[in-house]
Parts: sequence; structure tokens; C-alpha cells
Amino acid sequence: MSENIFADALFQTAALTSDDRVTSLKRVLDDLTVAEQVLSEFRFVFNNPELTTEKQYKLLDTFEGYLSELTLEFLRILTQKRKLKLVPRIRKQFESLCNNEFGELKVKIRFPYEPDGEILEQLRVSLPRYGLYPQERSGDAVFEVSLDESVVAGFVAETGGKILDASLGRKLAKK
Repeated sequence: MSENIFADALFQTAALTSDDRVTSLKRVLDDLTVAEQVLSEFRFVFNNPELTTEKQYKLLDTFEGYLSELTLEFLRILTQKRKLKLVPRIRKQFESLCNNEFGELKVKIRFPYEPDGEILEQLRVSLPRYGLYPQERSGDAVFEVSLDESVVAGFVAETGGKILDASLGRKLAKK
């Protein structure tokens, strides 16, 4: 998942480029949200195979003063690698990284049935063992539970771009 690599690199860079880590990360997240909206509205322009990389750079340059220099440089790199289409997924991953670092730790869990509180507490303790989030963040985890009939027994948990598929359907698909 290259969007995870890009989001992680941008996150680390944004965190190191300013004395005010939180403000820097929030600025880049805001910039990515704007970039996602603009790229969505003008996707026919940016996806045009006849539009050279240099012309795409010039289009991005129109955002100077509106987006941080770090975000613009990041978008130029994505343009060069023909990966601008990943911006929505990169933004989502970047937002998850920010939430994991500073905010509440949202964990989306899909079940084929409505779980009871005991199962959720067992998961709160056991999910860190599978690397979904650090043990010290267990108390911060906020579970967003949803019913998903496509999950065959078990559950699928996701946070910060990491997925744990502990469903029977996955195990059957491997065979």
C-alpha cells in the first residue's frame, strides 16, 4: 500500500519541520483536505494523459500561498511519480496517524453480529498484541462498531491504516 508509505513519510517530515509539531501536522492535514477537494473537482485535468508533468507543476504552483511549501513539494513528488490519484487515501491515512498521535484512537471493528461489552473489552486488551495500536493507548481506543454481513464469523478491525482480519471468511479464502 504505497499510500501508507507516502503518508508516513509526510507525517514524519511535517513533525520534524517545525518546533510546533501539532500545528505543523494540522496544517498539512488541512492542506491535504483542500488538495483532495481540488483534485477531485479537476480530476479530468490532472488525469489527462496529454498534460505533461511540467504543466501539472505549473497548475500546482497556483496554490502557492494557499498551501504550505511542504504540502506543495509533496504534491510535486506525487505528480512526478504519477500518484496524485492516491491523495484521498494518503489524506485518510495521514489523518489516522494524526489521531493516533494526538487525538482519540478510533478503531473501526466490523462484526457479523452485535457484540456485547465483554467481547469489546477483551478486544481492547488483545488488539495491541497484534500490532494494531500500542498497549499504552488501550485506554484511549474508541471502538466504532458496525454490522457487516460479509464478515463470516469473527471480526475485522482497522485503525491507522492497519487492518486485522480475524474472520473465518479470510481463513477459508486462504485454503
